[in-house]
Amino acid sequence: LGADILVDVYAVNESGGAPVFLLAHLPDGTTVRLDSTCGDDVKDDFEVCDGADLDGMTCGDMGFTAGTLGCAPGCGAFDTSGCFNQSSYCSMAPAAIPDNNINGVSIDIDVPDDVTVLDVDVSVDISHTWLSDLDAVLMYNMTDTPMFSDIVQANNSGCSGNNMLAVLDDEAMMSIENQACVNANVPAVDGTYMPEAPLDAYDGMSSLGTWTFFIADDAGGDIGTVNEVCVLITHD
Repeated sequence: LGADILVDVYAVNESGGAPVFLLAHLPDGTTVRLDSTCGDDVKDDFEVCDGADLDGMTCGDMGFTAGTLGCAPGCGAFDTSGCFNQSSYCSMAPAAIPDNNINGVSIDIDVPDDVTVLDVDVSVDISHTWLSDLDAVLMYNMTDTPMFSDIVQANNSGCSGNNMLAVLDDEAMMSIENQACVNANVPAVDGTYMPEAPLDAYDGMSSLGTWTFFIADDAGGDIGTVNEVCVLITHD
């Protein structure tokens, strides 16, 4: 209501003596019943939020680019601990993967922003038959991090399935090296997985510079293309 505005608040009994609630008499002559019950997932008058009821607000409204907004205990403030800033940098020019050639292909992603890296994820869109042929590495600032190699299916045999649409994320529940492939599906690898080696080696570095995604096909008979690869950088 603004500073120095006084509101009369009354404790009121309903007929029969219960329940007791508060009634606010506002300066414009109207009244508002204060039925705030924090914890019932319903935002009442004078609550900022309540559980899952965030009054339509998101991390974006709090000045962040991504994440999940929450409601703080007491319903008087938002919890922004699940919010973060993430920028995506991509190479969208299709790159053919040489067949049976350990020299592979290197895809450069130039990051023009100088921010401190808090977390890195990598998203890949690859069209390729027999995915177990592929080995991939992320390279930046003299640090090489294996992304995947010799992908297997549930019975630990090689992944003979086609195509990959995946995000490599240290916080994922399953490794891409462990049963990520389902041969019957297209794409055979589809979802969010931990990479072969953790990406936290880049945490604390500056993002500015050229990140390189290297991929090679180490067996003959199958070909494919990297359609798109992105570096997803969470920063302060």
